[in-house]
Order: sequence, then C-alpha cells, then structure tokens
Amino acid sequence: MRNIEQKKEILSRLRQKRYFLEKRCERIGRMLPASMILRKRTKEGGFEKVEYPGKGVCAYLTYLDGGVTRHRYVRKSDLKEVMTLTGNYRKFGKMMAEVRSLSREVVRVLEEIGKTQRAEVKKYVKKRVKGNGGKKRTKRGKAGR
Repeated sequence: MRNIEQKKEILSRLRQKRYFLEKRCERIGRMLPASMILRKRTKEGGFEKVEYPGKGVCAYLTYLDGGVTRHRYVRKSDLKEVMTLTGNYRKFGKMMAEVRSLSREVVRVLEEIGKTQRAEVKKYVKKRVKGNGGKKRTKRGKAGR
C-alpha cells in the first residue's frame, strides 16, 4: 500500500506541473507559426547566418505554405514585432512538447498503479476437483441433429 501512496503523490505532482504548463500555454499571446532567419551579406556576395539583428542584417520569415517552404523578407520596422511573435510560437511549441511528455508520464504512472492494485484471478476461481467434471461432449454429425 505504501508503494501506491508514493505513486499517487508522484501522479499529483505531475498533474500539477502539467496544469501550470497548460495555463502558461493559454496566456502566451499572439503567435506567428514561422521562424526567423537573420542573414548578413559576406564580402564574396553570399549570405551568412547571424544570431542577432544589427547593421547590414536582413531578416527573413520562413513558413510552410501548402507543404512548400517559403521565405519572405521582413522590414526593419516590423522586425521587433515579428521576432516577438515567432518567439512566442517557439515557446508555445516547447511547452506543448513538455505537456505531451507529462501526459505520457501520467498514463505510465496510472498503469503502474493499476498493476499494483490488480488482484490475482486464481484467488477467486474455484479449484477443480478431480472426478467432479460433467459428461464429455461429443461432436454431433449431421445425422445427430
């Protein structure tokens, strides 16, 4: 019984953590289902990825449109807002992955509790007494019907 109580305590903590993550997901705000790519021109004429916006950096929005990946330029005036919206989407995705993981863990713990609470079938099944069986049934042919 002590093992069951420990599992119930674990289950309670998992559910609480999942609940608070779900609430955070609800409050995330507006999102843009895309990612940002920041590029800077190199001396050779190509582009290289950079981590933060600065002088000479171009921002591109990458998103899926009907199964096709699209890249669109983002104006500098819209850059802060777009970065916030795509950041919210990224955070939302990470939190939802954690919610899914916690849900799987909750199911696993519930199954463990169920296994420990199962009673053995043998305990409730009558033992067969030798010689107490009925007549053996024989298969009837078409003539016996």
